[in-house]
Parts: sequence; C-alpha cells; structure tokens
Amino acid sequence: MGNSLSLIMLAAWPAVAAMLFSRLTPRQALIWVPLLGYLLLPPVVGIDLPILPTLDKHAIPSLCAMLGAVMLRDRFPMPWIRLEGWVVILTVLAMVTPTLTVATNPEPLIEGITYRPGLGLFDALNGTINTVLTLLPFLLGYLVLSSTDGIRAWMVALTLATLAYSLPMLLEIRVSPQLNVWIYGFFAHDFSQTIRYGGFRPMVFLEHGLWVAILVVTAVICAAVALRDGDAQARTRNMAVLAYLLVVLVLCKSAASIIYGMLLVPLVLMTPPRLQVSIAAALAAVVMAYPLALWLGVMPTDAIRDFALSMDAERGRSLEFRFMNEQVLLDRASQKPLAGWGGWGRNLEIDPISGEYTSVSDGYWVVVMTISGILGYLSIFGLLCGSVIRLWLATRSGPVDRWTAGLALIMAASLVDLIPNATVTPLTWMSAGALAGLAARGMPVGARQAAPAPAARRAMKTAGLSVLFVEKGSTGPRLAENGQECGYDDPFARQMFGCWPVPVESTVDGATSVGWGAQGVGVGGTSVFYAAAMEQPERHDMESVPDLPHPTGGWPVGYDEFAPWYDRARDVMAVNGSQDPLGEPAAPLAAPRPLAARDEALGQVLERAGLHPYRAHLGIRQLEGCRECIGRKCPRDCKMDGRSAGVLPALATGRAAVLDGTDALSLQGDAGTVTHLRVRRDGVEHLLSARAFVLAGGSLSSPRLLLASSTDYWPDGCGNASGLVGRGLMFHINERIAIWPPRNAPVSSPGPLKTFSLRDLYRDGPDRMGLFQSLGLPADYGNILYVLRQRYQASPFRHLRIGHELLRLPALTAAKLLGDARVFAGIIEDLPDENNRVRHDPARPDTIIYEYRMSEELLARRLRFRRLLKRRLRGVRSLWLSHAPELNIAHPCGTLRFSDDPRRGVLDRDCKAHDLDNLFVADASFMPSSTGVNPGMTIVANALRVADAMARRLKAAP
Repeated sequence: MGNSLSLIMLAAWPAVAAMLFSRLTPRQALIWVPLLGYLLLPPVVGIDLPILPTLDKHAIPSLCAMLGAVMLRDRFPMPWIRLEGWVVILTVLAMVTPTLTVATNPEPLIEGITYRPGLGLFDALNGTINTVLTLLPFLLGYLVLSSTDGIRAWMVALTLATLAYSLPMLLEIRVSPQLNVWIYGFFAHDFSQTIRYGGFRPMVFLEHGLWVAILVVTAVICAAVALRDGDAQARTRNMAVLAYLLVVLVLCKSAASIIYGMLLVPLVLMTPPRLQVSIAAALAAVVMAYPLALWLGVMPTDAIRDFALSMDAERGRSLEFRFMNEQVLLDRASQKPLAGWGGWGRNLEIDPISGEYTSVSDGYWVVVMTISGILGYLSIFGLLCGSVIRLWLATRSGPVDRWTAGLALIMAASLVDLIPNATVTPLTWMSAGALAGLAARGMPVGARQAAPAPAARRAMKTAGLSVLFVEKGSTGPRLAENGQECGYDDPFARQMFGCWPVPVESTVDGATSVGWGAQGVGVGGTSVFYAAAMEQPERHDMESVPDLPHPTGGWPVGYDEFAPWYDRARDVMAVNGSQDPLGEPAAPLAAPRPLAARDEALGQVLERAGLHPYRAHLGIRQLEGCRECIGRKCPRDCKMDGRSAGVLPALATGRAAVLDGTDALSLQGDAGTVTHLRVRRDGVEHLLSARAFVLAGGSLSSPRLLLASSTDYWPDGCGNASGLVGRGLMFHINERIAIWPPRNAPVSSPGPLKTFSLRDLYRDGPDRMGLFQSLGLPADYGNILYVLRQRYQASPFRHLRIGHELLRLPALTAAKLLGDARVFAGIIEDLPDENNRVRHDPARPDTIIYEYRMSEELLARRLRFRRLLKRRLRGVRSLWLSHAPELNIAHPCGTLRFSDDPRRGVLDRDCKAHDLDNLFVADASFMPSSTGVNPGMTIVANALRVADAMARRLKAAP
C-alpha cells in the first residue's frame, strides 16, 4: 500500500528530526519531532524489518525524539531515574504481558475452515518491542514536558499545529478527503465513513476522520485555556482563535468530539482549575472501571443507547452496535482473562463456515482487553488514566496551573473517546506522561533547570559526591503562587503552602510578641518567597578601606577572594540588570526587561534629583510570560531561588535526593566528628549517617539545631566551644517610601515590577547606610494589608482577632490614596551584638525564638539616613510609609559567624565548624556583618565557595 514517496518520507524522517534538533531548542525539537511526524507522515503504511514490528508514523518520530533526548542530555538535563514507583511497575507489567500472552496461547485455533496460528517466541519479542515503542511518547512527556512551562509549550504547539492543519482540513471538507491519495497514493480507510450530514469529514494524513476531530477538540481546549490565562492585550486574538477552531470542529462532523468541546470549553472558561482536575480525574476513574462495570452489568448501556437514538437515529444505531459488539468481545476475553488471546485475529469471534469475523473491535479498551487481558488493560490504561488521577492526588491541597488543568481535561476527553474508538495516538501518550511527570515531582521542572544543571552535574560528578537534602517541609505540590501571607493558622495547611507552621516568638527592645514570621519551609525554604534581589556588597562591607575601617576588623575571606564566587553566583542565578554608575567595574550582566513608560519617566525624575539609579540586579530569567513573582512562589521557575537554581539541578544529576516531611532533631557524634543526624519522619525516629553534614536551615534555624545537639562531648551544643552559637543576630532596618511617577508620564504596557536600585546613600562619611531600591511590590490592597498585619502582630492588641479583619478598611483606603505609586525601601546595615541571639527551647523545638535590641548607634544612623533621603528627594512627589524603626525580619544573619579565631567565631574561613572536621554551614548564619545589601547574592556565592572547599576536603580525606 502506498507509493514510493510514502516509504521515502518514513525513511527520511530521522534526517528531518536531525534538522529540527539543529535549529530549535532541545525542548522545542522534542515537541515538534513527534508532533510533525504524526501530522505529516503517511498513515497505515510502515517499514518492515526483521524481528522488529512495523515502523510507522507513530514509532519512527518517537524513536527519533528519544534518541535526540539521549544525545542532548548534557544540554537538556532530565530526571532519568526519577520514574515514580507506580509508573515503573505498570511499565514493566506492560512489557512482560506479551510474554505471558504467548505463554498462555501456544495452541492454534482451528474452527471450521479457519486457522489462526498459535503464538511463539517471535510474537513475544515482537510484542515487547511494540510495547516499548508505544510507551516511548509517555516517557518523553514524563521527561521533557513535566513542568508547568513544558505543558504550556506543548499545548501552544498543539494549537499552532492544528491551526496550520486546518487549512488542508478545510480543503478536504470542500472536495472530499483526497490529500493522502494525491500525495501518498492510497486512501487510508473506508471512504463511506467520511460522508456525514451531506458533506465530508477531513482526514488529511491521519487514519480516520475521528482522529482529526480529536486533534481539533484538543486545540479548542488549548485555545480556551489561553483565553482564560491571557492578558487583556491577547484576549481578542485568543478569542478569535477559539471561535475559528470551534467552527472547524463543527465542520469535522464528529458528534462525540463536538460534545466534548461543548462540555469542556465552558468548564475551562468558568470553573477553577482545581475543579477541572477533579472532574478529569473522575472521568479517568470511570474509564478505568468501565470493563468491570460491563462485566457486572451495572453500566446503563440501555439508557445511553436510548438517549443517543433520541438525539440522532443513525448515531444511536451505531452506538447500539458498539455495545452489542463489546459484550461479545468481553465474553471472549473472559475465556482468557489474565493475558488475553494475542494477535493474528485470535481475539475476535469468527464464523467457522464463512471464515469471516463476526465481531469488530472498535474501542481501544476492548482491543487491549481481548489481546492482552486484564494485565495488559491494567498496565496500558493504568498509565493513561493513572496520570490524571495521580495529578489530582498531587494537587488536592494547593492551587493548580490553568494549563495543567486544561491538559487534564484534554486527557479526560481522550480517555472517554477510547471507549467507543481506538483514537489513542503518540500525542495522547505524551500528554499522559507530562501530567504523570509533573505530579511525580510536585513542582515545575524540566526546561527550567537548563541553565544551572550542567554545572551542578559536573561539580557533583567531579567530586564524586552524593547528596541527601533533609527537608522539614513538603516537596509538592509546588504549583502554588502564594506569598508568605498564606491565610491559614493551621500548622499543616501553612506547611503545605511553604510557610513556617509555628508562630515565631520575638523579643525586640524588651517587648515580646508572638506572630507569623517570614520564614519558609519546603524545598527552597524561605528563598522561594524572596524578591529576587541579587546585589553584590561593596569592598568596605567585607574589609577595611583607607577611609573606613571595618567594625569587625574585616571578614576572614576578603572582597577579592570572594569576587570569582560572585561571578559564578551571577551565572547560576541568571542575574540581569545594569551597572551601578557609582560602583567598581564589574563583569557585564544580562540585559533587563524594558521598563514601562511610567517607570522610565520615574527614573528620569530620580536622575534630575541628582541620584544615580540603575536597573536592579535580579535573579530572574527573561522567559516569555514571566510575572516575576516578587515576594511569592514562582510556579514556572523564572525566578531563580534555592529550589530552581539549587535543589532541582542537583536532583537532575541523579546524585541527589530529597527526604521531605522530615524533622531534623539533633546531631550526634564524638569530640571532633559528627556521625549521625537524628530525624523524625511520620512519627518514627531514624539516624542518618554521612561523611559530611551541611547546615542550610537559615540563621534562625541552623543555630537551634546545634543548640539542640547537646551531648557529653558537646555539653553546650554542637560546635559551640566558643559559646557564640546563636549569638550576633543581625537584620536590616527598612525605611519604606512611596514615590510617584510624573503626573504627565505616558501609560504603556506593564513592565518589570522591581525596577531601580541606588547607592547614593550607601555610606555617608564614616556612617554605614545601605541600598535604596524598588521593592517590586505595587502599593495595592494585598501588600498594604500584609504590612499592617505584621505591625499589628507586634502590637499589644495582637490577641484580639477582630483587629486582623478591621485592618482591611485602612488597607483599602491607603491603596486608593497611593494609586500608581512605586514603593521603595532603604536598607540600613546592622552590626553584630552578642546579646542579640537565637534561643532553643527543648519543650518547643519547632518554635523560633530570638531576642534583639536596636542599638543607639543603629537608631542614630537610621535618623541620618532619613534626613539625607528627604534632602535628596526634595521636589520629588513622595510619601514616607515608615515612621518607627522597622526590622527586616526576612534578612536574619550572623548567628554562626566565621572567623580565623576560634574564640571569635563558630566557623573557620571555609565555613567548617572550628570544633568539628565534617560540619559545614551554607546559609546567612556565617556573615560577620550584614552588609548594606540584600543577603541573597552573598549566600549563593558563599554556598558555592563552601561546596568547593568541602569537596576538596572530602576528596583529600582517606
């Protein structure tokens, strides 16, 4: 069947795939190679090779894509070994089932004049290979598309491909399905089945018009998601695309697909994503249980048939025939229920006199059930239906991305269609794999790891290290976009949203208050909420300079020694921005996003005031549709934080794992070595052993673990021979001010949220001040309410719950008054004081407790900073938002400071505990002074430096 061109196209597809891989990004190529192959290659025909099953339009593109993925694994790291257990079990079962089918079907079937051969070893091998080829798209989806961004890219590609495909579809609707005949020399199916309602159903290069209709309804749902998710500027375009595709869907004349579109498009447009996933999971469960319901006789087939007859007599009779046929085949399947009858027509009923088959296996489920039995059905449909159900289980307690919910509905429609039809395609399998992979990781992964993962892989491979992250919080789901004001008091709910589950007890200037802190819990910790600021300190922050001695005498590692690690940190965190005109020469940065017109005008106002604004240095990748996620979780990994730039790339190497939901209770060991970490998980205590231990719990938690680790060897706590563990706590003082753009500034499309930084007031003679920067937060109702509630928690009225609600009115009023103002904040450097400290209460091990007193020197510098800033902003429309001194509780540091002198610091210059040979610290605890900038950049640079030093020590150890 088919002309020479059909075979040439199949044989040439690897070359086409190679061209796509050379011209597109790895993920784009891995999407378009199977998608274009499915749409353009000839149906039905294939290349027959010895032993192998027929290589057709489904198998060849999948093989090419998987080969490309393997070859590009260094450029496009994927979690090769992280298949979930249920996926592994069902995949292995699917691959083993053909052998079991052969083992139970050795005898030939002889009925009257008919002869159907028994199955042998060749059939087992052929069936196993065919199963692998069938499942390749699932694995591709699992590895390549299993992130919210990957799913969005997949759905956009489906929409674009269908829009292009609609042109030949419209041609065939007008002149009848002839393209396959004209180009490949044959008709792929029964021509009579293309005639519907006085017209034609298009086929193009697919097996049947039903396949085309399923493709179109898939694109319709994708377009509906784009309409729901898009901004106002894209709404008209997306609405036009949706309307056009709906018209094409109707012209395809497939009743089932039209019904799917009529039901699912309103769901996408009018219901929340989590409900969509729940509905999709319910439909998947119904499909999974369908054969059992038929077997038990509880499926209302008569009612469904009568309803169909009342709607359309022809469609009703077709459905009645399908139900009768299914019952016949189900009875045949019950004769060999475990592994089925196998191929060669053995699964069908036959007339022994005429030799003609008396049954037709239309539905994919009945094909699988009769050929491969219950085992085959459980494995194949378990993977397809299980992907949606697993997604539902993973997202029950958190927000769901709209694109993910849309793909779940697409899968649900595809699964329902597998009951009457065999419309399973590689696209179905890729979608299932994407959902299963996303649910398995519970967080966006995939392409977002592309920048840092190769460096992590090389570093860990070179060092020969394996890493276990012990995490108090949950790994997933991580599709949430919430900030630290998660809205819950319940500890479990707070922990699920990544917020510290227990109130913080703080004593500031002698007044004790209990309230929610700024600490996070979960993979990435507090960093998932940070504002993406990646500013480098100045030289005088770390060492004495001629006109400004350092208050601590200087860090043990100076500015020049830190410099290369700052350069590496900028690469890892994908930092963008512009050069500080007042700073030392530095390496060029990636270009930032263009400013909105009003922010451009605001920058000019600041320059006219004699200031030197520059584009803030941000750890945010310039990805299409990025919303920056300042102060909240990023569901797409545009924002580089401890999760997206640290943990996920490490996991992608295959040399790291996360033990989540685990409380670290104490360290154990002898005089000079830590041997075990005592943990509790699911109520059971365990001891974890390792060659080295690294604390990265943050400045308020890392010292608490050391203080909790009191033993005969360490009577005052682990690593606390100096008595300084937990002491020297520093924050920053914030000064908030609203600044308005000029009244006549033009209005344009939105730009970046976090815009400018200024260092004009970084120091004033001998006084250490700090950075003045855009907060990246609009002066809107939610942000103002959050600040007011933080202040209320520190007031004497904090126990009155009604006060939290009464704050809504002033928050709303302030939001109206501030309008389009931009909120800026000045950071004032804090200096160490050993009386400012973190405490540990054994009776309340989860409670963060700290004591802090603002020094007179700090308060004096704060007043001087305010006077200087007021003077510099004279003539600029602004409003002070801070009146009393305000601690930046998101910037704790210094509680395990490093020093070359064991009497003056807990850690040495490599951030190894002075008292112990295998305990390191990689968070802000190490900082001897707070510097005048956000601590994020210094934390990352030092963590890279410590990792290198630790790896060298371990490599040199016997």
